[in-house]
Amino acid sequence: MNKTFIATYGTLRTGQPNHDKTKVKSHGISTISRYKMYSMGGFPALLFTGEEEDRVKIEVLEIKDINYSRDVDMMELRYGYYISTIDVGGKPCKLYCMTADIIRAYGRDDKHIVKTGDWLNQKQLKTINN
Repeated sequence: MNKTFIATYGTLRTGQPNHDKTKVKSHGISTISRYKMYSMGGFPALLFTGEEEDRVKIEVLEIKDINYSRDVDMMELRYGYYISTIDVGGKPCKLYCMTADIIRAYGRDDKHIVKTGDWLNQKQLKTINN
């Protein structure tokens, strides 16, 4: 069976509400470039910018349960994400992103950019939620 990896940056990261350690194995934290993170309120979204200076902290998770992989896809797609694939340390990872139009449809703009690129760090700071 092929392994399924996701590059997660928000509520699926270790210690966050949608993380299920019984169904995933962490392969560590990394930073990817060419994406900006937006606060969508209680969860983040990534926008592909293509700009090298735009960086986001991600955690690579290996999905141990194929049904859980489908559940995660359904949860993310329901909120307007699309699935991209990126290479992180030689692992092909699913990455859930949003388009600029979807981000705007949520009422978000440049005031809602998570400048640290790290959702967990941002949550410890005073956040912009609305």
